[in-house]
Amino acid sequence: MKKYIAVLLLLCILLSACGAEPSKSSETTTVAPDDERTSVTLAVFGRGYEELTTAAARFNYTDNASDFRIDVVDYSDGGISMDQALLRLNSEIGAGNGPDMIAFADKSSQANNVMGITHLSYMSRGWLVDMGKYLAEDDELSYDDLVNVNALNEFDGIYILGNGFEIHTAMVLSERFGERTSWTIQEYLDIEASLEPWQSMCYYMNDHYFLENIGGRYSRHAINWKEGTCDFNNSEFIEILEAAGRVKDDNTAEFETLESFTTAWQRIGAGQLIVSAAFISNPSSIKQDEAFSESQVTYIGWPTPDGSCGSDFNLLNSVGISTNSEHKDACWEFIKYYVKNPEVSLQMRYLPLYRPKLAATISLYRTDEFKGVKIENKQDVLDLYEIIELPEHMAVYDETVVDIIIEEAEEYFAGNRTAEDAAARVQERVSLYVAEQS
Repeated sequence: MKKYIAVLLLLCILLSACGAEPSKSSETTTVAPDDERTSVTLAVFGRGYEELTTAAARFNYTDNASDFRIDVVDYSDGGISMDQALLRLNSEIGAGNGPDMIAFADKSSQANNVMGITHLSYMSRGWLVDMGKYLAEDDELSYDDLVNVNALNEFDGIYILGNGFEIHTAMVLSERFGERTSWTIQEYLDIEASLEPWQSMCYYMNDHYFLENIGGRYSRHAINWKEGTCDFNNSEFIEILEAAGRVKDDNTAEFETLESFTTAWQRIGAGQLIVSAAFISNPSSIKQDEAFSESQVTYIGWPTPDGSCGSDFNLLNSVGISTNSEHKDACWEFIKYYVKNPEVSLQMRYLPLYRPKLAATISLYRTDEFKGVKIENKQDVLDLYEIIELPEHMAVYDETVVDIIIEEAEEYFAGNRTAEDAAARVQERVSLYVAEQS
């Protein structure tokens, strides 16, 4: 008799499993078996999202999460490719389902081979909530609490928020450039043409990195996501491709011995190097650049077509709310907590987006020395805030567009086609892609 009862129970379990929809909680990382709160899901893509995962776990133990919990869902779980993860995500969203929130990868994460996506195509398709309305109405987190809202609001709305940021820029010798904060692509080309044999235009920059920085910024001007159009088939973009073809990784072997090798900072200070990438990622970054170069440096940014600011605001560990979500207010409660509660220490690898936390971080760097330098006076703090508010744009370029530019440029570099032909190919391919995404 017990045998028949056991068989009957097994059949009931199997039939129940076949008829039921898969549970969200079966894919999450933060679910307790007896947790009956409403599940609010956050999509990530493998490793590299520790800040968000940790914040979700902590938030779930706060009073704000009494009725719901944040469950982190890894869309690349099981070792599937990024393309497969995106197909799953996009299919779910297109069907009116999908996660409540989506994590997006920043430029630094992508450089460290963290799988992820940018928010541009999701924003252009109306799949992300403009969080500006929450910031305008919330008593605990408002526009005034965030630094550089102008850059965050670049696309006429705030579609992603994170707990920290960096400034991606380029530094030059102040003695040559003064206090300029921008330059044009033509100015870059003119300086490049006038260099002495012992001088370099860029330091440790290969053609790919050049195209990511210059071509990526150019794509911001060339693409109209709302209209679904682009413009790459022109003389200016052709000149960018030609300039990329002249970029070298380094000319140390030609003009230096290994014994006399110098850093980018030293070369800029000596006038041997014109421009080098720079990253403002902690309160003492500016002081470090000055100390290492033994000169005053100017953050001119990367050249742009119209001479606008070429420094970018790189939002880290960012997340957006899906328009399909039935729990948008709960999503906002988590994002608000996440933005307001970064870990403040001397070992931070970013600057907090939340003004009170940024001020607390700066205070640490005024008290303690970090990597040989310390913020010493009020002017150092003012200089930092000035460059934080300088960028007009976020460091967000569609990775597919940049990949297309690099792929077609490679054919030009290899001598298989002219720069004009490469530009025409970029125009053709990006036109199709942008039309599909808009």
